[in-house]
Amino acid sequence: SSQTRQRKRRRLGELKKTLREKIVLYNAIPGCEEKIDTEAACSLCDVILPWEAQGD
Repeated sequence: SSQTRQRKRRRLGELKKTLREKIVLYNAIPGCEEKIDTEAACSLCDVILPWEAQGD
């Protein structure tokens, strides 16, 4: 149903936001040589959701 899809999409957005915050904190650690690319790690554009793949 559309409510389930909307709820899952909202949850993905929340997780993406949390991930972005954690990455920013990690990248701010002094002496940390390897930085994580926030945009690449948090990008959802290459994620195909099941209902989009099936053509619902």
